[in-house]
Amino acid sequence: MKKIIPLLLLMAAITTSCDTNDKQESRMKLWYDTPADEFIEALVMGNGQMGATIYGGVGKEKISLNEITLWSGEPVNPEVDPNTTKEALEKVRKALEDEKYYEANKLQRHLQGNFSQSYQPMATLHIDFGDDSNATNYRRELDLKTATTKIGYTLDGTRYTRTYFVSNPDKVMAIELVAKGRGTINGEISLPSLLHHATTTSDGILITEGYAPYNITHSKEVFWDENRGIHFATLVKPVEYDGKITFSENKLQLHDCKRVVLLITAATSFNGYDKDPVREGRDYMAVAHQQLTDAEKHKFKELHKRHIADHSSLFNRVDIEFNGEDKSHIPTDQRLQEYTNGGEDRDLEALYLHFSRYLTISASRTNSVPMNLQGIWNEALHPEWKSNYTTNINVEQNYWPTEVMNLSELHEPMLSFISNLAKTGTYTARNYYDCSGWAACHNSDIWAMSNPVGEQRGKPRWANWNMGGGWMATHLWEHYLYTLDQKYLAEVAYPLLKGAAEFCCDFLVEDKQGYLVPSPSTSPENEFIDPSTGKVVATCYGSTCDLAIIREVLTATISAAEVLDIDKPL
Repeated sequence: MKKIIPLLLLMAAITTSCDTNDKQESRMKLWYDTPADEFIEALVMGNGQMGATIYGGVGKEKISLNEITLWSGEPVNPEVDPNTTKEALEKVRKALEDEKYYEANKLQRHLQGNFSQSYQPMATLHIDFGDDSNATNYRRELDLKTATTKIGYTLDGTRYTRTYFVSNPDKVMAIELVAKGRGTINGEISLPSLLHHATTTSDGILITEGYAPYNITHSKEVFWDENRGIHFATLVKPVEYDGKITFSENKLQLHDCKRVVLLITAATSFNGYDKDPVREGRDYMAVAHQQLTDAEKHKFKELHKRHIADHSSLFNRVDIEFNGEDKSHIPTDQRLQEYTNGGEDRDLEALYLHFSRYLTISASRTNSVPMNLQGIWNEALHPEWKSNYTTNINVEQNYWPTEVMNLSELHEPMLSFISNLAKTGTYTARNYYDCSGWAACHNSDIWAMSNPVGEQRGKPRWANWNMGGGWMATHLWEHYLYTLDQKYLAEVAYPLLKGAAEFCCDFLVEDKQGYLVPSPSTSPENEFIDPSTGKVVATCYGSTCDLAIIREVLTATISAAEVLDIDKPL
């Protein structure tokens, strides 16, 4: 936190972007003098739908591919037995009234439903070029201003370069491979997946088609059925090349090329949080082919130009400089190490802020599907914390920069997701808490799951927190404050805010001093010692966190009603 505070204090220094020069452009680049060895070292790119994680190996290139709507699971059934949960709620509240915190903590487990599902990897593009033993002058860089990655190295007197970008206007990833010198490009391209899949070639296209599990349990059991779950297709096609390209059953080979351009596109059958992805799903194969057909109409240079224009329209809205020493000639990982050891690097702080804007532009452009815990980048079947939506700060934190960084429209994926949550959350409010309005709890996923998770074995310190919907709803008011769009406020934001406020009001109970407090309550992922038993517990009433969120929800709802001049009795 100490390193973030100066950024917040210096927000006033943010200005409209000015003329660029070589020095400024170098300050907008992350660069390294070695390939990535691990996922967290690789360079990430995306168009808000497809994500790519680029390792930049010399002899073997690896690119992990993702599609933002590729998750395990299927639409949730939000109904539970309200009589059972109402009885459990009454018991928890009675235990809290009697200051029996340990008993209340145990009883909270009866107010737990299913766990969320997991964000899934799609496929991995492997390009095996062969020997890399004599490579020199290696450089791997990500240009934040153009959202372009470049790899370059010299091997046996030939300079090899690769250029990558993921285009939002044309819905493809484009890769250009170039050899300048006597050498040529030779290699084999494959497209495996950790999901159930088949890889084939057809009409000059390498195709991987498959499907995600219809359920991944909290204990990591994986359930597959080709008639259930989200299906996907990933297509790779060489479109500009010399030399020769051949196809085997599930690979393609490059022979003696001086230049090759590959286009990659992807789509899934996801068609909405409440739609069965098989019976009511999108024709994902047709969508992927159409995206590829449309992109083929443009040469690589034109695709790149269109991509940069789109990205720049968002990225160039703000700029910030801290007037620090220019250290852009030092590899970024070395600068990070020096900074960690206490060295000053004001430009690195600015670069970090620009990188956050870049990540938002790359990951938040799909309606009703916000960035998850890893943005849109993941190569594991079981990612950490399922790479889901954790609403006790992570989802909100992902979107803190959007309005203040003048990326208001990129807030929309989260704001529209709240509308989905409110629908399932109406059942959660009623069935788990006997309340009107809507509620969402600690975790969610692409299916807008809103219930408290845990399956009667989750720890209440995280499983039973139920103010996620309220906290997320405050983003609706923030969006209005930056846009002053009264039509949006009236038609979208206010009904959702009102529903969140109604839940908060209904959920309050009167304590012994006559104050209205939320009960049961927790402070997310925190615990305390029950004074009567000496045991560590989390369940209480009236936690400061919950009270602060409720106050903010009610204040925002009142302010919105005043702007719209409605609901005066409320």
